[in-house]
This record gives sequence, structure tokens and C-alpha cells, in this order.
Amino acid sequence: MSNTSYKQIIPATDWYFRHDNVS
Repeated sequence: MSNTSYKQIIPATDWYFRHDNVS
């Protein structure tokens, strides 16, 4: 169940970093 908490905190940061990298 640790994956759920991890995915809940990562999406916000990972998404922002990934979007910035793609741009």
C-alpha cells in the first residue's frame, strides 16, 4: 500500500519536472 502514498506525492512533482523537461 506504500505505492499508493508514493504515487500521490510523486505525480505533482514528477509531472511538473517531466513536463518541464519535454518542453
